[in-house]
Amino acid sequence: YWVPPAFLEGHSDKLPQLPRLPVYVGRTETEMAMRLLSGSVAGRGGKFDFACTRAMLQRARPMRISEVRYLSVADLDPAAGLLHITTTGHSHLKGQASRGSLTVPPDLLVQLRELQNRTHELNLSPRAGLFADGHDGKDSQFKSFDIVSDLMRTHVVNLTGGYRFRQHDLRCCAATDLASDVEVIV
Repeated sequence: YWVPPAFLEGHSDKLPQLPRLPVYVGRTETEMAMRLLSGSVAGRGGKFDFACTRAMLQRARPMRISEVRYLSVADLDPAAGLLHITTTGHSHLKGQASRGSLTVPPDLLVQLRELQNRTHELNLSPRAGLFADGHDGKDSQFKSFDIVSDLMRTHVVNLTGGYRFRQHDLRCCAATDLASDVEVIV
């Protein structure tokens, strides 16, 4: 039978690989990584003051890293304790089924409210980035976000030995923990 030529060359020449398994980061490892992260960003001020809050939010709720990256001050509803997921930065890929709201753990809600207030003092726009810097230009706007991401990765890899750790793994950890209490099982 006939096979289209595109399937015989180019990307199809790559050998099939098994899917990458996520690196599970337990609560104890997360707490230790947050202590290390706090030390790494101490004294930098600004959004760095909320690096651990961001990391704990990612670990507590199953969110894509891009959803965290593009959160705005308008996406946090502290009165209801909700975080509204509205964009990933690629709105054309976001459908009604992938939009929604997540509850915010009470211990993080206070910190996120403080971040929202600080951000609103500097930028009155409701679309001001919650975790992004207020600078112009895409690269500089997310500079502290990217630095924190790199530091988080470094600390988690050093603690777990899971050299293939990615930010997306925190989403998998959150979903796993919400589905069952893994640490009781282990």
